[in-house]
Amino acid sequence: MPESPEDKFDRVQMMINDDGTTWDLSPKDKDALEFVLKMAELAMPVDNKLPTDRNKADWIIKHGSDRLKMLLEEGIEFGAVYRDECCQWIRERLPEGWCLASDYIGGELKEPRNSTEDDLEMLASCRLDQRDQPELFDSKPVLKYTCVFTGSNKKADWCGSVVFSVVQGEAVLFGVPARFVKVKS
Repeated sequence: MPESPEDKFDRVQMMINDDGTTWDLSPKDKDALEFVLKMAELAMPVDNKLPTDRNKADWIIKHGSDRLKMLLEEGIEFGAVYRDECCQWIRERLPEGWCLASDYIGGELKEPRNSTEDDLEMLASCRLDQRDQPELFDSKPVLKYTCVFTGSNKKADWCGSVVFSVVQGEAVLFGVPARFVKVKS
C-alpha cells in the first residue's frame, strides 16, 4: 500500500527531529525540511478534511450495504457505490435546512462579502448544529456567497449567503432555498 500523505509528513518530521543516528542531515538540510513542512501545513485544509481510504473503509464497515462491504473486501473498485450510499446516509442525517452541495443546482461558491447580521446568525446557528453533532461534521461551517442562474438570461434567480461544511468528505450547504435543491434532504 502506498505511503499516505500523513505518513510522509510524519516521516519528514522524524527526519528533522533525528539526532543523526538514522539520517545524516546537515543543519541546513533540517532547516530546509522544516521550512517545507511549515509551508505544507499552511496549505493543508485542516478544517476541510477529505476522507482517506481508511476513513472510507471504516464508514463502509459501519454503514455500508452488504454489496459495498463485499466490494471493499474483494478489492473491487467501489467509488460510485460508496458515493451513492454515503450521500444517501448523509441526506438522512443532516439537520433540517442542510443539503448536499451536489444536490444544489446553483453556481459556484465564493467568499462572502458584506454579510448581513442574518447571515452571521445563520452561521452561528450552523456552528451549533456542528457542536451538537461533532461525529457528523468533518469541518467547521464557514460562510459562502452564491447565485443561481436557471434561465438563459444573465439575471440571477437568487443570490445570497449560504453556510458550507463537509460531512464524510462531501460538501454540504445550509441556507439554500428549497427550490434550488434537486434532491430533498
